[in-house]
Amino acid sequence: MFRIAEEAYKDRRFYRAAESLRNFLVLYPGNSKKNRVLSLLKDCFLKLDRPEKALEVSLDLYKMEPTGEFGLESYLEAGRLLAKMGEIDQAKQIFSSICRQSYSRAMAEKAALEFSGIDLLSDGEESSPEGESCREK
Repeated sequence: MFRIAEEAYKDRRFYRAAESLRNFLVLYPGNSKKNRVLSLLKDCFLKLDRPEKALEVSLDLYKMEPTGEFGLESYLEAGRLLAKMGEIDQAKQIFSSICRQSYSRAMAEKAALEFSGIDLLSDGEESSPEGESCREK
């Protein structure tokens, strides 16, 4: 079923791939490929222009591995999606949370860059204190 979903994704049939991946998750909830399935499902939702669904999947990936690089990358992606959806305050909370964690300095630096980008794009507002503390680390 996962192979069928991968083939559908490669053929740019994203809706079919997403349906196959969702079925896979229902039928095999504890499968070792769950991370790969969820990552592909997130990509399908992004291709289908469904950022709210991609956000849900990114948060699920983070919950599965909150201290690992893969989980933190998914959390960072969730913040980016929130920013694109106009939920700037929630995005800032995620970036700030990543900056405060001590598991991955590389992810903290990426979150600081995202924070800087949001502050630069803000309509003439001052940069937020969370962003300043994030960039200082």
